[in-house]
Amino acid sequence: MNSLATTGRRHGLRKPTAVRGFTLIEILIVVAIVGVLLSAAVPAFSSFVKAARLRSAASGLYEALTIARSEAIKRNASVSVSAAAGGWQDGWTVKFGTTTLKEWQAEAGVTYRDATGTGDITYGLSGRITGTRELVLYVASDSKIAARCVLVDAGGRVNTRVDKDGDQSNGC
Repeated sequence: MNSLATTGRRHGLRKPTAVRGFTLIEILIVVAIVGVLLSAAVPAFSSFVKAARLRSAASGLYEALTIARSEAIKRNASVSVSAAAGGWQDGWTVKFGTTTLKEWQAEAGVTYRDATGTGDITYGLSGRITGTRELVLYVASDSKIAARCVLVDAGGRVNTRVDKDGDQSNGC
């Protein structure tokens, strides 16, 4: 056998290498596939972000009420959770007298409704409140997202619930 038959090429000449990369058609197909996938994912992601904001808002209220109760017991004095001047949708603060202990900003896109009362939620020195309170939080622009309620019983304990009937207007 000669050397050409065994090596498949002549001595001194190299086999041309293929050019690496993508063709324009391949790139356009990938871009089209990514576009289709994104068009399906963006609405779901938007709903996910709204639901996350709602959970965050409920957690913020829960935290504020828990801190207020703890401070009232610790200080042996009344401590209040107060809505901002424009209402709960503008934020809230925990106050000891005229001293602001902590302040929260409301989440954008979340609607806040005080279902059982108006005004401050004031914890007495025993950590209790007068009556009960229920704050309903929901995303008005997306009725598929279940409302969340932050409840305070007469003993001052804070609880959160998720709406079960799918009607944001009637609380939890």
